[in-house]
Amino acid sequence: MRRLIVNPGTDSEWAMPLPAGVIKAGRGPENDLVLEHPSVSDQHCEITNRHSAVTIRDLGSAKGTFIDEQPVTESLWLTAQTLRLGDVQLRWEETIALNERPPVLIERSPAELTSDRPFLNQVLSAFNYPFQGDGMVLLCVGVLLFFLMSLVMLIVQFAFLIGGLVMILLALYMTGFLTAYLRRVITSTALGDATMPDWPDVDDFADDILRPVFQLLSTVLISFAPAIGLLVYAATHDYRSLNWLDWALPGCGLLGCVYFPMAFLAVAMFDSVGALNPLLVIPAIFRVLRHYCLTVLMLAAILVLRWVVLERLAAHTRFLPLLPGILMNFVGLYLLVVEMRILGLLYQNKKVELDWF
Repeated sequence: MRRLIVNPGTDSEWAMPLPAGVIKAGRGPENDLVLEHPSVSDQHCEITNRHSAVTIRDLGSAKGTFIDEQPVTESLWLTAQTLRLGDVQLRWEETIALNERPPVLIERSPAELTSDRPFLNQVLSAFNYPFQGDGMVLLCVGVLLFFLMSLVMLIVQFAFLIGGLVMILLALYMTGFLTAYLRRVITSTALGDATMPDWPDVDDFADDILRPVFQLLSTVLISFAPAIGLLVYAATHDYRSLNWLDWALPGCGLLGCVYFPMAFLAVAMFDSVGALNPLLVIPAIFRVLRHYCLTVLMLAAILVLRWVVLERLAAHTRFLPLLPGILMNFVGLYLLVVEMRILGLLYQNKKVELDWF
């Protein structure tokens, strides 16, 4: 059983049992956890208490939600961490009653049941993951949304200046929205969920769209920094006399491809670009080297599969421009979800060895 402690270590400390499921916290009397403090919004956040973990989701609060003084929108909340809602601090802890006896039958979470299967089998089962629960509905909604946005971008490109601004905004929105969802697939998988999560809400363009875009661009730049640096060097020098670039550039590009998946996973779990630190990412790769090599090879195989399928579909756009376009969006989104599922499974199986929290 878990216990929630409000204002720990102060004269106003009080505690309550942390029930299983989703509870809403805020200043309003309709909340499950009522925090009567002016810095707390009426509906501040949601606390989800599951067997495998506790998670936090901000509900667009005015003063923000923080874990260990880092602003979060949606994140894991570990027992050693302090949650701050406005100026109110909270912690949770495991409690055991004195008369509690171990049960004969132990209810096991989906994460524990999944972890008993060989990692390769789990990775292969990721191809079936988008078809579980409401996965097909979520995929179709996403495909329709992105296809409509693509049509709008195609139309507005003829509107010159205004069209260019609209295209930039739509591109940012599509990239940020998709990145936020893919990260949600990773975190929900890490928590043991067997079905796809809902599409994210967009309440704040800066926090819900621009922030994921910034984190994605930072991940790409840090992962491929050596290769980008060599390209800049070659552009400012006579590259024809730099024979070593013939092997150095592909080598750095390959290193970036190896670094990127773990870096993307780290940013998704920490919800911070600080997780791109090589002192965090590189040791993590070596701690789970065998499983990570399998993960990278599988991601590379999926990239090749995506390229082959999309090239075949693109060849038919001249004759049937609408249907191949929709199918291309579906295949691309489906394979992206599978890739994120695999990264989430890597963390779920190796979270002890990674020792990130």
